[in-house]
Amino acid sequence: MCADTHLPSLTLSFLFRSAGGLRYVRYGSLHGNVLGMEMVLANGTVVDNLSTLRKDNTGYDLKQLFIGAEGTLGVVTKVAILAPRKPKSQLVAFLACASYQSVLATMQLARASLLEIVSAIEFLDRGSLALVLKHLPGARDPLEKEHPFYMLIETSGSDAEHDGAKLSAFLEKAMEAGLVLDGTVADDTTAIRSLWALREGVAEALAKDGKGVYKYDISLPVAGMYELVLQIKARLATATEQGKVNGVVGYGHLGDGNLHLNVHADKLNPEVLKLIEPYIFEQTGQGRSSSSCQEQEAGRGCSLAHILVFSVCVSFRLCSRRAWQCVRGARVGCVQGGVHRHVEVAGDDSTHAASAPALRPQTHPQPVQSATGCAGNCQGGIRDREGRHLYACCLLLLRALVSCFGFLLMISHALPL
Repeated sequence: MCADTHLPSLTLSFLFRSAGGLRYVRYGSLHGNVLGMEMVLANGTVVDNLSTLRKDNTGYDLKQLFIGAEGTLGVVTKVAILAPRKPKSQLVAFLACASYQSVLATMQLARASLLEIVSAIEFLDRGSLALVLKHLPGARDPLEKEHPFYMLIETSGSDAEHDGAKLSAFLEKAMEAGLVLDGTVADDTTAIRSLWALREGVAEALAKDGKGVYKYDISLPVAGMYELVLQIKARLATATEQGKVNGVVGYGHLGDGNLHLNVHADKLNPEVLKLIEPYIFEQTGQGRSSSSCQEQEAGRGCSLAHILVFSVCVSFRLCSRRAWQCVRGARVGCVQGGVHRHVEVAGDDSTHAASAPALRPQTHPQPVQSATGCAGNCQGGIRDREGRHLYACCLLLLRALVSCFGFLLMISHALPL
């Protein structure tokens, strides 16, 4: 555990972006490893939240607001970070798999067999490895044959003999089950670095392959993470045949469901961009996922502010739809023939059009009331329920408007004057 008043730029970058890192599966997110921070707001106010306590339940946890805010809320001047001990034993296995489903099954087996020592689970497709072998000097394929997918699994512990035995048992199970087709294990520093270079060198190889690279950093459920890569490949098949696109590759962190999807070309092309966006944002916006993107040309990177505008539109659309369903899904109660019944209107348009709302009697009939009393209770119940649902509708729309304002404010700070 350390508190550093002179923060290196890399640490600040991690704080601003809330980077997960290669070893998220072992050490967790940055949110969980920052103990305290000192921040300076735009008006010069110094917020002293520099606590070094592992557990601090006194009031709001303000530092969590600044992690991942990319400097929009204030500047971090000091930070206390929980630093784990350096492991005494480290092993890296580079494995080949026939399909992404085999990759997933191998990951599950690794989690079960290497529970307390696994520290990283990475994957990359053949296209990613081919770029590294082509453009990075000194890189070589550690396996004899080519395979569709590769995995890099790292273990970190305190007993080399114990860790080696567990890794060997895991590899034996994986190969017997047909999940792993081939592989190699590194136990010395030089060999470990060479295997890690194959995974970490993909970004550099992409930059050397062409002057235009479309980069997307996406968090998705692991089960269908590579499906998005296949979809983008299908959409760009014609552009690839015409020479507008060199290829589409995918790699990333299986431990935290983070996919790096990259489209590389000789130069940036508006027609190619239209095939990628907003399709890729729509796919990630449909579920509980997130994405960020970057265009890179001629060695320079530029953040795309329009992704924020698209996020605003998706957020507003989802909130508006939810509010409308909330109103349409109101239960209208009334008393008919001495039995209390209610009509439930389905929120989904297709269900509502296919079948008329049904009357469902309750098991305990209420006393028969007069016509006047019945009408009064029915109208009063309708007004009460409509009021509550309209209130919920207003809150949801207000939430959408606040999100719009926040994103627009972020764009105004990010764009040059």
